[in-house]
Amino acid sequence: RQGDNKKYVTTFERHEVNATVKPDDAMEKIVQEYATKLGAKLDKEIGESMVDLDARFKIIRTQESNIGNFVTDVIRERLKADICILNSGTLRADTITPAGKITNRYITELLPMPDEICVLELTGEQVLQALENGVSQYPRLEGRFPQVSGIHFSFDPKKAPGSRIVPGSVSVVSHHDGDSHD
Repeated sequence: RQGDNKKYVTTFERHEVNATVKPDDAMEKIVQEYATKLGAKLDKEIGESMVDLDARFKIIRTQESNIGNFVTDVIRERLKADICILNSGTLRADTITPAGKITNRYITELLPMPDEICVLELTGEQVLQALENGVSQYPRLEGRFPQVSGIHFSFDPKKAPGSRIVPGSVSVVSHHDGDSHD
């Protein structure tokens, strides 16, 4: 295309990179230096858990979980929100992490992708719709299943999608009411 000052790829060759490809010594040295630096940062201890943290998909995508509670509590507290609803697909570790030290590596395995966090002002009806959406595909291991903080709810998986949240079961239990901390 003339005049747009952009370069366009018009041809390409595919090269499979596998064990038969001889590593480039200079590049391998650079990669090793960065891997060593990154490894030290990833292995840095940032906290401790007194219980096993269950992030298995069969758990987080079908029910409340302690890792879902932890992550949503952290988000809600940091943003000073009344509630937090997080789709379970955000949590990617698919493992049980034994009680003990928490490292940056674990957090990176649990949350490997930068996901946007959005603060919204919602009506009760909109919160109910979000929860209904979250449980709509249960018992499938859908990433939409909601992990929550500051809100309690029950659902009946025998009901039709869109009407599974048990009437009267949703309650906001935000601890921010009356809090003076910033």
